[in-house]
Amino acid sequence: MDDLHLKQNSDDMGWEYGVLCDPKNPDKVKCKLCGKEMSGGVFRMKEHIGHQRGSVSPCPLSTKEDQAKCMSALKEAKHKKTRKRRHDEELRLEVNINKPYLDNVLQEELGTQTAPHFQGRPMDKFVNYINPEASLAAQTR
Repeated sequence: MDDLHLKQNSDDMGWEYGVLCDPKNPDKVKCKLCGKEMSGGVFRMKEHIGHQRGSVSPCPLSTKEDQAKCMSALKEAKHKKTRKRRHDEELRLEVNINKPYLDNVLQEELGTQTAPHFQGRPMDKFVNYINPEASLAAQTR
């Protein structure tokens, strides 16, 4: 089968070194250099070529240049993930929920009603406060 049919629709550099074993299973890849089949997708292929120990055996036929290229790609992916996590954390820190402001908004929306007072029982998070006076007024109309 043609190599074009045995790779993901991805521009990941790991596809230079591997092909899909089965087009229906994107997790199973085969090394173009040594023929080793492995699970874990193109990420695992880059570990194999880059001699990243722990998850897969190193490729005996990869050159120092291939190894450096794959290790660089793995490090960049790790740094990208770390930068995204830090950005998300910083973004969350910027969000300031001002409780008195929320209480004022609730007061405006509910009119003279006060926000329900929760005692912390498990059912409290599933029920809403019912104003008996509002219910009686609706019945008399």
